[in-house]
Amino acid sequence: DEYDRVLAQRSGSTSASTSTNAAVVDSAFSVGAPTADP
Repeated sequence: DEYDRVLAQRSGSTSASTSTNAAVVDSAFSVGAPTADP
C-alpha cells in the first residue's frame, strides 16, 4: 500500500530529495487521506 511505502521510504532515506518527496506526499495525505488511514 502506498502509505506504507512512503513510511518505509522515509525511514530508510538519507537523501534530501527523497525527504522532500515524502513530505509532499505526506501533506497530500493529510489533506485528502481516507479516514481508514492511520
